[in-house]
Amino acid sequence: MRLINSTDFEPAEFFGDEIPPYAILSHTWGYGEVELRDVLAGSFHDREGFAKLQGCCAQAANDGLAWVWIDTCCIDKSSSAELSEAINSMYTWYRNAEVCYVYLFDVPALDPFLDKHKFQKARWFTRGWCLQELIAPREVEFYAEDWSELGTKWTLQATISEITSIPASVLLHQKQPAQFPVAQRMSWASMRSTKREEDMAYCLLGIFDINMPLLYGEGKKAFIRLQQEILKREVDYSIFLWRSTAIHDATGLLCDTPHCFPVEGVPIISGGSCKYSEISASDLPLKSGSERINLPEVTPRGLEMTLYTRAYQANTLLAWIYLTYKGDLIFLVLNRKSLDHKHYRTRVGYIEVMRMGRDPTGYITSLSDYEHVTTAIFTELVIPQIEVRTLDFKVWLQSKTTEELDIAEVYPPGYDLDFRDGVFSTELNPVDCPDIFFLLVSVKGTPEKFIVAFNLFHTTWAYKIRKHTSDATLESAAKESWAGAVEDDTDRAISRLSSGSYIIVSAKTRARSSRAYLYITLIPAAFATDISLPRTIVPRIQQPN
Repeated sequence: MRLINSTDFEPAEFFGDEIPPYAILSHTWGYGEVELRDVLAGSFHDREGFAKLQGCCAQAANDGLAWVWIDTCCIDKSSSAELSEAINSMYTWYRNAEVCYVYLFDVPALDPFLDKHKFQKARWFTRGWCLQELIAPREVEFYAEDWSELGTKWTLQATISEITSIPASVLLHQKQPAQFPVAQRMSWASMRSTKREEDMAYCLLGIFDINMPLLYGEGKKAFIRLQQEILKREVDYSIFLWRSTAIHDATGLLCDTPHCFPVEGVPIISGGSCKYSEISASDLPLKSGSERINLPEVTPRGLEMTLYTRAYQANTLLAWIYLTYKGDLIFLVLNRKSLDHKHYRTRVGYIEVMRMGRDPTGYITSLSDYEHVTTAIFTELVIPQIEVRTLDFKVWLQSKTTEELDIAEVYPPGYDLDFRDGVFSTELNPVDCPDIFFLLVSVKGTPEKFIVAFNLFHTTWAYKIRKHTSDATLESAAKESWAGAVEDDTDRAISRLSSGSYIIVSAKTRARSSRAYLYITLIPAAFATDISLPRTIVPRIQQPN
């Protein structure tokens, strides 16, 4: 371990038990940082980063510490071997430091309680590497831009916990990170970023107590490797409880970034949201005689696991992943593809929660309805490549008759469509919006109404058309439609109205440009020459680029 002398800035190397007490710096990199080659050459006093080095060393000397570790000037980054050793040792180095100084260059010399906003908005709270630098050391002191003290991790625990979503018990070392679900630990990094893609995985090595080689250039595959290493060591399937901002049909079980683990958790298909902090590994004994849970195994065919499954909707399965939420069991939705005989995850980003019966001894009694799948093989460890911030969603209403269509209501509420230039439109956030939408469409001037149900992300089914009765609310009709029979998986639907006219629903999705278009067309019976093969009816207007 290379350290810098706090008085003359001379570097020295120490090994094992010879390592002296030292202070350690946590900061965000800026322009003109003092690097090791500058220290060795003695030409660093005129660099922009010297003030930071000087301030850190002065504070250490004032605290009676002769040595300091600073990442900018204590690692030879030209040596891949030294860089790899340093990154794999980083958590330990921060944990063993006498004190960690957090330097916030963008926070003025004010008590954070008087200027809490600027403290909360410090860039330091958004950087991936700073996560372990906050958690690992026991003693952490925060300093403003002029090196005046703002407070300690202890005194600021409530504010820091609010900013980071990290429990105060972890910050204060009352509990270890390993005592929390994998998904919850991942969520601590979900609002952070790093300059290089690979570092979003490498900055979490210490949080999960993992050592692995660094392969810069592999991109997001580094995070896949990290998850594989975690699965080798922990039987914690909360690692599968992630959300995606991509448009997709089915995926494997692993994602490619901790950003897929939002701090608010994952939504439940039947309603509500499952917070990671309320998830626990199941300690419920099983009467099936197969109490042992084997670690998942990465094979050339994919990820091999043993799960309890049962039929769900169409060709999908519910799979219990040995987790509970408020005492209920957590399930993923899987789909077995006939072409490769593998199970794929569908309804990505959603889970289902069910209450299971137990006898007086605590044994689960309802698993007799579940198949104990001993060789459940999932798709290769890949996830959607197309990520979007928002989805441009438009609905065109067109009539080939004298009657006109109108959208009377949208379910779920809160997703109203703006009407402009003959088109209903809105922008959707794929992370927050539901998979299923229901439109109540009316035929103007008549009592005729019908419901168009569409699965935005096209998982188990795409579109349904349902008749609507005046005494039924759209919410109740939506629930009935969702629970009803599943049509063939298609992006077209057709239905006949009581007037004899036909409604055709069709869609076009442009995933790479983040667009989805829904066309609802009213046509006379004579126009529907082939009811079994409805065509895409696209209005003859200029389409957006």
